[in-house]
Amino acid sequence: MLDDLEALRSKLTELNARVRNLREDNQQLRSQLSSAQAELESARGRVSVAVSRVDELLARLPAAEPTAAASAVINVGPLGGVAQ
Repeated sequence: MLDDLEALRSKLTELNARVRNLREDNQQLRSQLSSAQAELESARGRVSVAVSRVDELLARLPAAEPTAAASAVINVGPLGGVAQ
């Protein structure tokens, strides 16, 4: 009976140590998650600002007018020559 109690005490001590380690790990993971979420939110903000800047720059570009050279379609033959 004393051996059974000693085995139980040993298992409870081990369980207690594992619970303590898991709590510490959990706290570290929560901290890492919080940091990662803050970093993600910051990155989303920077991307949003960048998209706005690109949109503003695109809006400032003059509208391109098609030219004869740009709108001409060249038919290339199978050997790389211009087909007629």
